[in-house]
Amino acid sequence: MKLQLKLAIITTLLSIMMYGQAYDRPRTFNYSGITAPERFISKISPATQGSPYIYTTFLLAKIENFEGVALLRYNANNDEFEFIDPSNDTLVLKKVVTFSKISFVANKSNYRLVEYTDKQKQKIFGYLVCLQENKDYSLFKRQKIDFYEPKEAKTSYDTRIPPRFERAKDTYFLKYKDQDIVEFPSNKKGLVKLYPDKKEAIETFIKQNKINFDKEEDLSKIIDFLAT
Repeated sequence: MKLQLKLAIITTLLSIMMYGQAYDRPRTFNYSGITAPERFISKISPATQGSPYIYTTFLLAKIENFEGVALLRYNANNDEFEFIDPSNDTLVLKKVVTFSKISFVANKSNYRLVEYTDKQKQKIFGYLVCLQENKDYSLFKRQKIDFYEPKEAKTSYDTRIPPRFERAKDTYFLKYKDQDIVEFPSNKKGLVKLYPDKKEAIETFIKQNKINFDKEEDLSKIIDFLAT
């Protein structure tokens, strides 16, 4: 029995390592009603640099309204979650409100499937990392990985640039009570515009605390301040 258990653990670890090294468009099956609609599998060229995943390996996570834990990884290029089912197949999690909360066990990352508004005033239904929540205010982060096509050399002096995945700068979002989730202001002026009734208090707080709107920890301080 102990030998069988050890073999099962080794097999699982090897499968995780295998999936972490290769990127295939995942197959989809009708598994417990949580998989996305079927679609084609397309392989990424071995010459492609980088990865579409925040973490290339599958990590244990809890999915809202799904019993137990699952092995998941986040594809930040497609904005979707992939998971391994008991048959060792790679599936895509349905993008539905039923499974809107995903929490990774080891690193404590919490993802939320929400509707938010970006800087271009576009409504997006996708995953954000929930960094902070209190009674009235919430801070979210959008993780994104862009794909760039190869750039051929135009002359013999140029060097061909291979296709690549590249991590984009994280974008932060703010939610107040039941209002829409909007992109976090990039400066003091933008924050005052959102909360004009707190103009003097905001200006004083930012000055005294030397707030940098490019630092995640400082945005968290703003959330704490607004909640007081």
